[in-house]
Amino acid sequence: MSAIWIAVIGASLTAFLNKYIGHSVPEKWLNRPSFMRINALVPIVLLSALVGVQTFANKKELVIDQRFVGVLVALVALNSKHHFRWLLSQLQSHLRQFITGFKELSAPLVFPLMPHLMAR
Repeated sequence: MSAIWIAVIGASLTAFLNKYIGHSVPEKWLNRPSFMRINALVPIVLLSALVGVQTFANKKELVIDQRFVGVLVALVALNSKHHFRWLLSQLQSHLRQFITGFKELSAPLVFPLMPHLMAR
């Protein structure tokens, strides 16, 4: 038996035991307010960590590039609750930069619904 099969069987047993122990926990422990708050925040923390790693990491380097701009646009859109047309214009400008290979930043952030933000 190779080392890969040993690892697969070990991972399978670990997953099974983890699930079995999870089903064996008494329900009164799971209904505690502190446990429910923590349980509600775990997916948010994990997704935030994934977005941070995928945005700022390139192999073993810390980089700030167009992915950071995309995350900023998403945060602005989330916080200001822009119209769908604005989101589509941002997507179009970022896709154009992606297709051209990020050689130039010819498409600035476009705010078609807010002309007062265009003044510098």
